[in-house]
Amino acid sequence: MKRSKQNDKPESSIVRVARYILEQEETSKNEIASALNLSMPTTLQCVKDLINQGIIQESGEYESTGGRKAKTLSVVETLHYSVGIEITANHTSST
Repeated sequence: MKRSKQNDKPESSIVRVARYILEQEETSKNEIASALNLSMPTTLQCVKDLINQGIIQESGEYESTGGRKAKTLSVVETLHYSVGIEITANHTSST
């Protein structure tokens, strides 16, 4: 099944947001929106989806600058990835 370009864009934004949080270690929604040139609604939806998937978490708060304290976001510490590669004389495959 081929996806439309409209369906690809939000998925691409989610990947960009996840990578940005991983690279920064700790960041806020405002920093994500600004750095990735995303609208705040898109950023909020991506963050919500990543939290629901157990990939990122709210990890604390920034100091107040007079308004509501911004929540810090980070990758869930217990999140692990694995890669399997099978190498034989005639082929390679991955899982």
